[in-house]
This record gives sequence, C-alpha cells and structure tokens, in this order.
Amino acid sequence: MARKSTAQQTATGHVERERKYEGDAAAALPSLTDAPPPSGRAGKAVKVGKVGKPQKALAALRAVAADTESLRAVYYDTPDLRLLAHRITLRRRTGGHDAGWHLKLPTADGARLELGLPLDAETDRAPKIPADLLARVRAYTREARVVPVALLATERRRTLLQDTDGRVLVELADDSVTAQALDPAGAVLHEESWHEVEAELVDGLPDLLDAVEHRLLSAGLHPSASPSKLARALGPLQPGGPAPTGPQAVGDAEAGGPEGAAERARRPKAGREAEAGREAEAQAGSPQSGPEAESGREPVPGSIGALLAALLRQQVGQLLAQDGEVRRDVPDAVHQMRVCARRLRSTLRVHERLLRVDEIAGLEEELRRLGHALGTARDREVLGERLLRDLDTLDRIERPGPMRRRLRTWSRQGYRTAWRQTVRELDGARYFALLDALEALAAAPPLRGRAARPVAVEVRRLLSREQHRTCHRVAEALALAPGHERDEAMHAARRAAKRARYAGEGAAQPGFAAAMKALQGVLGERQDALMAAQALPSLADAAHRAGEPGFGYGVLYARQRDAITAADAEVPAHQAAASALRVK
Repeated sequence: MARKSTAQQTATGHVERERKYEGDAAAALPSLTDAPPPSGRAGKAVKVGKVGKPQKALAALRAVAADTESLRAVYYDTPDLRLLAHRITLRRRTGGHDAGWHLKLPTADGARLELGLPLDAETDRAPKIPADLLARVRAYTREARVVPVALLATERRRTLLQDTDGRVLVELADDSVTAQALDPAGAVLHEESWHEVEAELVDGLPDLLDAVEHRLLSAGLHPSASPSKLARALGPLQPGGPAPTGPQAVGDAEAGGPEGAAERARRPKAGREAEAGREAEAQAGSPQSGPEAESGREPVPGSIGALLAALLRQQVGQLLAQDGEVRRDVPDAVHQMRVCARRLRSTLRVHERLLRVDEIAGLEEELRRLGHALGTARDREVLGERLLRDLDTLDRIERPGPMRRRLRTWSRQGYRTAWRQTVRELDGARYFALLDALEALAAAPPLRGRAARPVAVEVRRLLSREQHRTCHRVAEALALAPGHERDEAMHAARRAAKRARYAGEGAAQPGFAAAMKALQGVLGERQDALMAAQALPSLADAAHRAGEPGFGYGVLYARQRDAITAADAEVPAHQAAASALRVK
C-alpha cells in the first residue's frame, strides 16, 4: 500500500547541535577514544578551554564505524535565496539512514531545529515539497517561487561514539562533498568539491563536543568558515540579504540589545553614562551630524538607538517564526503571533521619537490591522475557554440543558471560521508588503540623531513617561461611573499597561515589567469578563430558539458581572503599586 502523501503529513523534529571542520581530505581522522593528546599538530598546544573531564568521558566511549553512505540532496530556496538569508535550509535527500525532506530552522541558542518528513512513495512524478514545510517558511518566501538551487552529492563515512549501554552520544561524519549551484531554470552555474567533518551531538552532553573538538583541532583540522554545506555551495551567488532577524538577532552586551542593556546596568552608573556620552559626542561631532544623521548608519554602541535596533530585529524575527505556526493551526499560535504584532507596534510607539516618521509611515496601522485579524480568532478561543471553565463551577441545577455542547460548538466553529479568514489575510499581498517593510526596518532602522543618546538615561526617561501615562489612564477610568464609558476607559488603561510592560521587558527592567504585567492582568480579567457578558445574551437567545433552557446562561452572565466588580475593586491597589515604582 502506498504511503500517504507527505502533503498531508506533519513534520517531526529534533534540535540539531553540530560543529563543522575542514582539513586535508587525505588525512585520517584521529582516534577519539584513546588517551587525549598532549599537544596540537607539530607540537603546538591547542587551547580549547577546560576539557579535562569531558576528555575522560570521551576516552570511556566506544567508537563504532557505521556503514558508508552515498547521499544525494536537492536544496530548495527562492531565486534570490531568501531562506538562506535567514539561515534556513530546505532539502530533499535520498540515500543514507535519514533520507527524506528536511527543514532546518535556527534556534535562540545557536543550534538548529531539524524537521523531517519521509519521501513520498509516488516516484513517477517530480518531487513536490510537502505542504507542511512550505507553510512553515511562507513568511520568508512570500509570493516567490521555491525552486531547486543546489545539488549536493556526499560520500559519508560515519563513526558513532557509544557508551557502555550502546547509546550513541556523538556522531562523526567524514564527508567528501561535490556541489552544483543551479540557476532558476536548473542550469549548473558552478561546481565545487571539498572535504569536511561534522560532529553532531546525539544523546550526549554538550561538553562532549568540546572534547571532540579538542581532538580534531589537535589533528590539524580547523572550524569551517561556512555555516552549512549549502552556504558554501552558493557562496559566490549569495546576495547581501536582510540583516538577520529571529532568535539570534539580538547581539551581545555591546550591541545594544535587551541583554546588553542589562549588562550595562550592572556597571557603575557614572561609567555607563560617560562611555555612552563619549560615543554620542563623537557622533554629534561628525560632519553628518544633525536630527537625521543616524538614518542608514549603524547605531552607536551603548545608545538607545542600539537597543531599539536590537529589539526590532528580535521582534520581527519572532513574528516571522510564528507565521508558520498559525498557518498550521498549532495550539496557542494565534495568540503568540498576536502578541508579536502588539509588541512590535508598542515598540514603534514607545520609541517613535527616535525614528524618522516619514520612513515608517503606515507601519503601526498595518500592525494594528494584523493584530485585529488575529484577534477575532483568539477572542473566540479565549471566551469559549472562559465560559466552559465557569460552567464547570456551577451546580447541575444551575446549568440545565446541553450547555456544554452548545458552548463548545460555538467556540470551535467561531474559532475555525476566524482562523480560516486569518490565513487568507496571511496569504494576501498587503500582509506580504508589511513583512517586506518590517524586514527593511529591522535591517536599517531610520534613526534620528537623538538615537545616539546614552541608553541608561533614555530608558529612565521613556519608562517614566510610560508609567505616568498608564497610571493617568487608570485614574481617569476609575473616576467614571459604571457603564459603557468606564468600560472603554478601562480597556484603554489595559492597553497602556501592556505597552508599558513591553517597554520594561525590552529595556531589561524586570521589576517595572512585573508591576505593569500585574496591572495589565487584573484589567485583562475585567475585559475578558466584559466580553463574555456581552456574548451570553446571543447564546441564550440561540438556545431559546432551539427549545433549550436559557437559565444557565443567565447564571453565567451574573458570574461575569461579579468578576467585573471584583476586578474593579483590585485595580486601585495595582495602580498604586505601579505608581510607586522607582524607574532605575
């Protein structure tokens, strides 16, 4: 019986942690399980850190030669190599123990998530990329064609490092590679051959790779200059591409990212501000200084512009990554992508004075529109979960009739209808244009001259502003009488608290973010109860028209009103806590 088409299957995956090395193709690999060598090649010591214990663990393993494999792989990308620009690879491999379709995505810690699907059993037609894998990369490929861009033939000699129980801890692959780069029509543009060694962690601890690396460097190998075989095969053809976005986009402490802000905050205050001030003065003294001088230039390290640039790269990358999860209807994906859109919108609003407004015109509105599209599905999902949870707390006499079935059907059908509409939005030209604009923004934020100001000073200023804005919104709402106007004001206060929370998280100020999150939480509980109360009359009416009792919906309505009253009682204390914060 033919295997089910891969277009209908869902990929399974694992985190791939490997290192690549190059060296003389004629040289034999060193023994990895003997006593560790005392020095490097030609008597030169190799400094690789503390590898004593891992070396002992390595020496206790058994090296087992596995079958030699002949691998043939076709790599796919857009003609302008958009996947490779984001460190993503998509291939169809035949031969070897893991033949199939493979998609590799970067992770936050520098590893890669490798997803796989078996080869389609129908071999009498041209291979078709599985729909599940295409959905995962649609945010990167957008409306471009996905075509073969390279053919790789690899002769692989595998060595398995096993413990006493036979578990494979590390796999070593000694590869002889011949690669052909293809143009969009399939013609060979150039061909290259090389030799490389891969060390991949299987069931071992990460420090085993350090020990393996020590042996390989001692034998004369050196780390590969290319992150992947495909990158080397296409090396001469790769465009500059966008700045990296995604899990690894935020740089180190001196790059100005959230982690950098936290690191600088641990330095003496005077030293932090003097360092950033000197950089800002140097920037201001250049011939190109002025209000718009920063546009298109690298932000000053330690400046508020560097923090903003890192945030934009990180948040755009997170939005792109969530796109495929929404298309595949992964649980909670709609919520997570909505959060990504909201974070980006908040970042633009909080830092709008640092950016040239004419170059980001319309972005905030497009992000709001995207959030609304995602929100329709998410709101129905949240309301269904809330009402079913509250239903479980009622006595049986309070919930007559098929209430559970009706609520579950209402929630699921409403969610599915809204989700399908959301996916249609994600396939539209307007959404793809938004992604183009966001990637351009992340690659080169149009920073104004004030973006060169010291991060510590500016973070205090903008968080104080967000604190005042949020607390003022809450005070205004609390001063209103119960009713529609107060409900709208409380919802606006909730949005302000969320924006302040995101600003605190982006600036690596956990205490500030936690206080705003607590305030946002109680206001969010109020809003959820209000939306549930607004939905219940129509649910009761539908039940009545179907000849079902409506009493239980009235009980649930009373529960929601009670929840609103309880939230209103909690808000002042949370407002006071947020107002009392001292921004560092």
